[in-house]
Amino acid sequence: MGMNISEHIKNLRKDKKLKVRQVASITSIDQALISKFENGNRIPTDEHIKALAICYDVPYDSLKKLQLVEMVYTMLHDEPLGYEALVAAEPRLEYIAKKSLSAHLATTIEIQSKLDHLDSLREKYHNLQKQKGIHAQKVDEHFTLKYTYESNKIEGNTLTLSETMMIVKEGITISGKSVNEHLEAINHSEAIELLFDFVQNKVHFSESLVLQFHALILRGINRSLAGKYRNVNVRILGAEHIPPEPYLCSKDDGRLFYILSISF
Repeated sequence: MGMNISEHIKNLRKDKKLKVRQVASITSIDQALISKFENGNRIPTDEHIKALAICYDVPYDSLKKLQLVEMVYTMLHDEPLGYEALVAAEPRLEYIAKKSLSAHLATTIEIQSKLDHLDSLREKYHNLQKQKGIHAQKVDEHFTLKYTYESNKIEGNTLTLSETMMIVKEGITISGKSVNEHLEAINHSEAIELLFDFVQNKVHFSESLVLQFHALILRGINRSLAGKYRNVNVRILGAEHIPPEPYLCSKDDGRLFYILSISF
């Protein structure tokens, strides 16, 4: 019989060199409940699996499949007619498998095309990394400018790419644009340059560093929030993703910072 979910999540924790109490702190799952998961006395719910997947940095689907296997096994283990039920269900299971395969094949070409495009972009990026001198400097400047423009655009800034360049590179004031829009361009650009410096000097990523960037980006725009955790709900223009609630961003809650740190 293959590895069950209890053995798998225990091995994941050991691979990460984490204690049960540390996992409990990160995931907000009760310590005793985690022990029951690892001992095979309880099956994690979907919410538990999501939290554990983030904590152990593994795909959610990999844990979900093991959860489903465990649920089926537990349900049929002591059932006298369990085997006969599986045999009777086999045609339906085959139908589900074929339907899933058809859906997969229908998207394979589109996915492969996107993967090929990503491979091409990655190759271009690696080639750009090999550049030195003036050319490398120009590449960094273009990235900073484009990133600043795109990031501010998401937040509703109406500056065009050329206007952003004039503000950042030439110090020109654009008629009809607000002071905040000018500051957003300048601050964001300086924050990226500071990030380059930190990476080059191998500065350790920390919570205070994140807040320092936040303070720089909001400098002169919102003094009450600059460098602090937000206490209001926010939305991203044109995006389906909903940012976490304010209480999940509290500096007293280490889970968010842990997620940030393993993704940086």
